[in-house]
Amino acid sequence: PQTHAMHNVRGLGRVGVRPPPPPIPTVAQFERQRMEQRANAPTPRAVPKPKKPMPGTQSRRVTAEEINVMVRHDLRAYLEKDGVKLADDREPIRKLSDGGTEYTMRYPQGGKVVVTQTGGGNWMFFNRDSSAKGDIRNYVQWRDGRTYPEALHKLRDDLRTQTNTLPSYSPQEVAPKLTLRERFDKIAAERFDPAQFEKLRQWWDRAKEGVNTYLLGRGITAETQQRFASEIRTEPSWSKQNPGGAMFAVRNLDGELVGFTRKGPRHSAEDKRDFSASASGTDYRLSIMGEQERPTRIYAGETAIDALSLYQLDGSRPDAMVTSMAGAVSYKARADLFELAKKHPKAEWHIATDNDKEGRVFESQIAEAIREGNPSAAIVDRRPGNEFKDWNDQLRNRPRDMSAELKSKAEDARRKAEADQRRREEEERRRREEANRPPEYRGPRM
Repeated sequence: PQTHAMHNVRGLGRVGVRPPPPPIPTVAQFERQRMEQRANAPTPRAVPKPKKPMPGTQSRRVTAEEINVMVRHDLRAYLEKDGVKLADDREPIRKLSDGGTEYTMRYPQGGKVVVTQTGGGNWMFFNRDSSAKGDIRNYVQWRDGRTYPEALHKLRDDLRTQTNTLPSYSPQEVAPKLTLRERFDKIAAERFDPAQFEKLRQWWDRAKEGVNTYLLGRGITAETQQRFASEIRTEPSWSKQNPGGAMFAVRNLDGELVGFTRKGPRHSAEDKRDFSASASGTDYRLSIMGEQERPTRIYAGETAIDALSLYQLDGSRPDAMVTSMAGAVSYKARADLFELAKKHPKAEWHIATDNDKEGRVFESQIAEAIREGNPSAAIVDRRPGNEFKDWNDQLRNRPRDMSAELKSKAEDARRKAEADQRRREEEERRRREEANRPPEYRGPRM
């Protein structure tokens, strides 16, 4: 072997000439060395872990199909297992304009949570104290203090979303999407079952006839109530939710009672709105009052009180029909409007909307159903004055508090700015992490 001279130098110890560094292997030499090392290795080379599960095995990763099952799981029922119950509000269950349902619930410790099933079937929630919001995944994160992956696996165990074997593929035919007219025709062909609404009819029959005091306070005159007496009742005094409140009949186009909407006063200073609900089991069709044979004008309102308010402001025309929704703009209500538009082609339609974004959506949905039944229908979009929220406020000359509206818009702007700031901070954090991440080792340079 090659030796190198070493010398003793005062103050430096033993020094000498360092051996030259080994030569850098060429590409061919590097590949040959790697193949020799692999051939002489004492154990076989480990097989890399597959990215997808092998047939007959399971993956720990929660799939998109499982997440779809989770977000569509009944979140209200899931919370009830945690002891969360419907709140004792005047309107704990409320129908939404997209066909969904909103539930106001109360935690055992006292806080309130609003749970919503959207018209598309997904479930969402938000805590009234703004401590958490989202879907069932976010709820488990907040409830248990879990990370997002931990929450997914907790839900996988709770809802049993993972199957033991991989499903075999079998193509399924996708049903063609119905047109609006086909959907309306399908609703019209449904058979009516009187037994389904027997309890509602008994409830309606026990209600009191005559002028309703609450409606008088809302500006609906005794003359108007007497004209539509067959479609208006007063709830009995023993009603727990709405004693003395008004009831408006909901009927199918054959005149059969299929439910009723309920309106009444707020019962405490904490209530922000008057009582409003539909009786449990109501079929969400139309409330129809007034001229049935040859109406020359048909009112369509979001609520019966709004439609009657516009009817009175227009002079209480005797040739008018007054229609309104049963709490939501459902396909069944729109199917009834479609049929009325076909039946009364010469009638002029007046759509009573509120002064808000939801009012514009309501108008477009109603007008679409009317034009489907009568493309040449005369439709008038009726909006109250800018200073009024709805037609009943205009009837009573009660302008809305514009300062409150400005405060609401300012609050919305503040929340948006905070969300934008959080997003920018998150992006900056990710950029810093990326910049501080050490470079990956890629082997010797060729």
